[in-house]
Amino acid sequence: MPSVSKLASEESFRPPQAKKLTHPPQLPNRVPGTAVIALATPSTEEKLQIRKLAASVAKASLEVLAGTRAPKQLARLLSPEVFGTLQRRAELTQQARSAQAMTPGLAPRAGQSPQIRSAHGCSVAPGIYELSVLAADGPRYRAIALRIEQQFGNWIVTVLQIG
Repeated sequence: MPSVSKLASEESFRPPQAKKLTHPPQLPNRVPGTAVIALATPSTEEKLQIRKLAASVAKASLEVLAGTRAPKQLARLLSPEVFGTLQRRAELTQQARSAQAMTPGLAPRAGQSPQIRSAHGCSVAPGIYELSVLAADGPRYRAIALRIEQQFGNWIVTVLQIG
């Protein structure tokens, strides 16, 4: 058996050569003949701005449902569909609260402001973010999911789900 030092010193020993490509490598989900465009990653400042926006919209939405904030205060931040849905849900919540107040033995909920515990999200496409927010709303914790899109230079909530 030859020694390792003898193998390394032989002229026949050469490191493996990289295989030369004769065509560009195929990327998954890429149509042949199209150019590859590198998308700009969002800046840290933009991500922070979006997380703050999501947290403030989530808190304000919970306040609308609690009846301590007028829905109109969120009109410029929400798409018309989301605004209409939130407004209708606030009306139904108020009706349920009124019926509960008329029921003997049931105390109305204390009016404390919801506290945002965390907000996490990611960019799913340029100018589009999806986020989740966790909020302490009285004795319970609530999850809020948002989709925020940049439309005409403004950030607009296009999806709002409150659990």
